[in-house]
Amino acid sequence: MLPVLRGVMRTRMSQGRAWVLLWNQRSSLHSKPPKEPIGPGKTCFALSVFGAALLAPAGWIVYHIPEYRKRPHLPPK
Repeated sequence: MLPVLRGVMRTRMSQGRAWVLLWNQRSSLHSKPPKEPIGPGKTCFALSVFGAALLAPAGWIVYHIPEYRKRPHLPPK
């Protein structure tokens, strides 16, 4: 019984060490400041294009829901 407990404790301790190593890991990603500063106009434009790209397909689907409901249902094959 004692060797079984030793094996369990080893796996528990190794998992704990791995978790501590992952917890203390630091990122090595560095960047420079931009060559051209991005102003509020460019930021607003980029955010509005991003929002339109996300919301336009969803709006089209929601707008056409009544047409989908009026379609005749096809019988199963």
